[in-house]
Amino acid sequence: IMPSLVGSEMCIRDRESIAAREDRGELQMLNLSHRKGTINGYTYLFGPAVDPIRVKMLDSEGGALELLAEGMYVRVAYFETQGYRIALSLEQIPVDPSLNH
Repeated sequence: IMPSLVGSEMCIRDRESIAAREDRGELQMLNLSHRKGTINGYTYLFGPAVDPIRVKMLDSEGGALELLAEGMYVRVAYFETQGYRIALSLEQIPVDPSLNH
């Protein structure tokens, strides 16, 4: 059972107050309909569409989850709760094969 992010005690609107962790790697799987993806073998939940995460594309000031594609390299800021990694932001970064674990 995946945690409900809507109406959760840990309100997603309070992202700035959460102590975030960070990882970098290849976006190995992206499932937009379920709003989740796999980076470095870990599954990240991207939260509800009504409260979108911050996405920044390479050489751009903005972005959108729908612009990301499998095979891109990203930096992900996230927090972990109940065994799930909840993404706070995604930033496309230059391809770096040394990031593959």
